[in-house]
Amino acid sequence: MNMFDEISREKKELPKINTITKQLTKYELNTYQKFGFAIWIISFVLGIILGNIFSTCDVSGNFYNVDCVNREFNMSVMFLVWFSGFTMGISFFGLGHIIYLLTDISDKLEK
Repeated sequence: MNMFDEISREKKELPKINTITKQLTKYELNTYQKFGFAIWIISFVLGIILGNIFSTCDVSGNFYNVDCVNREFNMSVMFLVWFSGFTMGISFFGLGHIIYLLTDISDKLEK
C-alpha cells in the first residue's frame, strides 16, 4: 500500500476565496453578535487605557523612600481586561450564533 496514493485519494480541494466571500456576504450579524464585537473592540482599547492609568512602580528611590522614581505600563491589568472582554464577547457572539441557527432552522421548518 502506497501512502501517497491514499493521500491523493483522500485529498479534498481547498475552498476558493470567491466562495468564501460569497458565504460571508450572505451572513448577517444579529444584535448579540454585534454587541460581542463591540465588547471586543471596547475591551481592547480599555485594556490599553487602564494599563496606562494603573501603572506599576518600576524603581523606587531608596529603602526608606516609597516614592516611585520610574513608573511603567501595567501589562497584567491590560491582559486581564483583554481576557475578560474576550470571554464576554465570545459568550455574546456564541449566544447570537445559537439564536441565528435556531431561527434558520425555524425558517426551514416553516417551508
